[in-house]
Amino acid sequence: MLETWKEFAKKTFEAKVKKDRKGDEYVAAEARAAYITADPFTIYVQLEKNGQNTAFNAWFDVGAYFLNSRENPESAREAADVLRQFYYEVRRNAIGDELKQAEDQLKSQESAQKKLERDNEALYKSIEDYKAKIKKAEEDIQKNTKEQETSIVNMEAQKKKIEEIKVRIKNVENERQ
Repeated sequence: MLETWKEFAKKTFEAKVKKDRKGDEYVAAEARAAYITADPFTIYVQLEKNGQNTAFNAWFDVGAYFLNSRENPESAREAADVLRQFYYEVRRNAIGDELKQAEDQLKSQESAQKKLERDNEALYKSIEDYKAKIKKAEEDIQKNTKEQETSIVNMEAQKKKIEEIKVRIKNVENERQ
């Protein structure tokens, strides 16, 4: 709220807001607004926090007195209207902050959604990769099975050859005769 007041005071009253070091007040000296008074004046503001709420108290020092509805009703009404405009500015800023938070949350949700989509694509790609690996493994199994069958036939032939050689060894003596 303080930043909003500083901007509002500068735009509306051509005054710079400074913190009063002695108290909890903010002072806008040399403020100007012809609808309040022809001479420069000072605005004192005090902000009181109460939980999430903040009370905004303003006093307009127009020189000989603080602006009030008894001594200067027209200027007091104008000051009240200006403060109402400030209230609207504070509300717009508060709603703007709420909008920014909602937009930031949406942006975060959109980022999370994009990550989920990327993860989903990666999972589908993994499935396709695994399917290709399974297909290759099935082909390798068929190839291996054929190789095993060939190997068994070759082993049987080799066993037969070994048996023939053993028979020939036994028959060596018979060959001499």
